[in-house]
Amino acid sequence: MPLHAQLPQKTQRELIPTGNYPARIYEIIELGTVDSQWMGEPKKTHKIRIGFELPTEKRVFNEEKGEQPMVISKEMALSFGDLAGLRKIIEAVEGRKITDAEAVNYDVLEILGKPLLVTVAHSEPNEQGIVYANATTFSPLIKGLTVDPLTNKTRVLTYENWDEELYNSLPDFLKEKMSKTPEFKNRGNKFEVPTVKVDIEDDGSVDDPKF
Repeated sequence: MPLHAQLPQKTQRELIPTGNYPARIYEIIELGTVDSQWMGEPKKTHKIRIGFELPTEKRVFNEEKGEQPMVISKEMALSFGDLAGLRKIIEAVEGRKITDAEAVNYDVLEILGKPLLVTVAHSEPNEQGIVYANATTFSPLIKGLTVDPLTNKTRVLTYENWDEELYNSLPDFLKEKMSKTPEFKNRGNKFEVPTVKVDIEDDGSVDDPKF
């Protein structure tokens, strides 16, 4: 009699509805140098993950805490090229175009807590019928629009300023991805290039994480 293994069953989580949302940046995680693709070619890309809190979309996740804002995250290259997603986020926060001269010394951690508009779109269903919500575009706030203060505490994790407790609190899929990077092996050490500074080189990475 054959013995067959079963695939783990995934359930559809409640999605953030599609639309444009006022948001604040509450989290920046340095993932490190990971394998990626650009124009069909494999490459190594230094990536970060930025988390956005959406104060107008609240749900009860814990009865004791009551309503809390939903969050959404996006992975992107630590690059300030013209097509880079990070540059678009910085310019949305600043409300203007950033010059290459400014980009050279821009500390990405300065955007923590800053407001912007985030557009959320839904993916096509995958083979298991699961749909994902993705942060797709970023824009400056409309004049006169205010955004509530953060509910979540800001969270920052870089390899130069390592926090083991914060790392252990991350989802398993993120910890697994980070553990395979060369930066992880040298965490807590000083690097020749500060990890919170961005490169001017255009990366063009448009990968969306599937959360």
